[in-house]
Amino acid sequence: DADEIEEEAHTASHWIIEELMLSANKCVAMKLADHPLTADYPVLRNHQPPDPAKASELKSQLAPLGIDYQCETAALLRDTIRAVYDTYGEHVGKTVEIMVMRMSGMQQAQYFADAKTEDSPSPRHYALAFDFYTHFTSPIRRY
Repeated sequence: DADEIEEEAHTASHWIIEELMLSANKCVAMKLADHPLTADYPVLRNHQPPDPAKASELKSQLAPLGIDYQCETAALLRDTIRAVYDTYGEHVGKTVEIMVMRMSGMQQAQYFADAKTEDSPSPRHYALAFDFYTHFTSPIRRY
């Protein structure tokens, strides 16, 4: 019955399963990139860093609020958002998260088959901060 919408509570078991799935996907991607049978064309998933011009624009919009927006690495972006939550609370923190997703030029992750040429895209996954990543596990959290 679709009369109500309830927020699903995430327990420790949810986080453990997610971490195990991420680790499995990372390990399989590394093996695909290195194995003699698949090394020439491993199917990987990459995620490029945010568009520099859009990230710069968002940085200038957040600066008057005293927010030093840093997104050169996923770790710096995480630290920036954490600092916003710590300084300004949940409402501003969530607002800045939405701004980052909508306005900072975050790229969409893409699948690619790396032929190891100079034109090949970087296999790095910016958001996860992994050198190699693929979707090997079933994305059960989407169901």
